[in-house]
Amino acid sequence: MKSVFGVDAIGSSGGLAMFWKEDVVLTLRSFSRNYIDMEVIGNNEEEEWRLTGFYGEPNQTRRGESWNTLRLLASQSFLPWICFGDFELLWDSKKE
Repeated sequence: MKSVFGVDAIGSSGGLAMFWKEDVVLTLRSFSRNYIDMEVIGNNEEEEWRLTGFYGEPNQTRRGESWNTLRLLASQSFLPWICFGDFELLWDSKKE
């Protein structure tokens, strides 16, 4: 059996889901339409870390909001952190 947490789509776009095996201990920290942030407790119950599924803002004029969200999430914990997902090329290729 698997466990799941999802964020509904707005209209016909978006929507996020995080799936995990039932024997994995995850605690939901926070979520929005662009991310799901969880804490994971390891097998020996002394290992804790964060797991964040992230979907970057697809609208180029709003990508600064994605950076601000990542900065805010980073500031909320000192646990080891894995952040994965679709970052929608958060950097500006014109500046490279």
